[in-house]
Amino acid sequence: MYSPNSLAFGLMLAGLATGLSSCSTAKKGEPESEGGLLGRLSIDSVTQQDEREAYAELKEIANAPASKLASQPDEALELSAEVIATAASSVDPSSAWKRKGLEPRRISIGDIFSENIGPILNKRVSLADSLPPEDRQRLLNQISTETDARVPMTLSQAEIAALREEANPATPFPTRSVALDFKTKTRTADVPKLEKLFASAGAGDAPDGIVNATAKSEMSDVRQRLEKGERLFTIVAVTESDKLEATYPGAPLGSRDAEPIRNAVGLLYPHLDSLEATKEGEAVEITRDHGIYWEFDARELKLKDGKIVVDGEAVSNL
Repeated sequence: MYSPNSLAFGLMLAGLATGLSSCSTAKKGEPESEGGLLGRLSIDSVTQQDEREAYAELKEIANAPASKLASQPDEALELSAEVIATAASSVDPSSAWKRKGLEPRRISIGDIFSENIGPILNKRVSLADSLPPEDRQRLLNQISTETDARVPMTLSQAEIAALREEANPATPFPTRSVALDFKTKTRTADVPKLEKLFASAGAGDAPDGIVNATAKSEMSDVRQRLEKGERLFTIVAVTESDKLEATYPGAPLGSRDAEPIRNAVGLLYPHLDSLEATKEGEAVEITRDHGIYWEFDARELKLKDGKIVVDGEAVSNL
């Protein structure tokens, strides 16, 4: 396991591995344009993207140099693999870190945690986890804003061949290129509102839908831990997808294609554990319990004038 002082989990649209599996993974080559992890792929605003152009764009991406495997892992990949290799553990963190009202596999704005393995958090407080979906959404809307984007990309035959070499020979893989199309939503905290929420929860005056007594006790525990010098962190931004849609460009697929496609995506992005895949209409839909997380940003919590505040410096990105 590693603590988030080397964190914000800059995940992995580049195919970086986490401690959830092997650190050897396929990696997309970077296109000429810059723009961070999500910028390595072609991203269009959902509202601006003409769905009728999707197939043409995916075909163009498939033929681009960026769809080919890099001949050597770059320095950033090597660094991430070295750092994250220390996260390997024989204990399933989802079980070891599960507590009443806390879901380690879910990441929400305002979650307070002490350590993580990839997208699995050892939480101390989550004001959102125990809420019904509508209340959870309302709470998050009060303390953060959301933006959407669409990401079309292609898993080329060269990449699939490389993945097959890493897998058990009996594992089925697609025999042709796979087009992946998904939408991301990035939620970013309004830090002053988040700090105000922490204060009101600690005073037993939390918004409707939060069990005040529980929140007050949990925030009191956080305060005591900070007073003792323990390092705790909170989520201030997270990018996730509800599902991935996979197709074969220019060819139909059947229900038997769901497992091979899931295997390829799971090995390409090993932080996406426990994926499910089913054929829905003309595509295979890939989902993950509690969401598909691409990246998140965490800030350290501090005590200032007796109040719990969010530190202004971002935790180091990988």
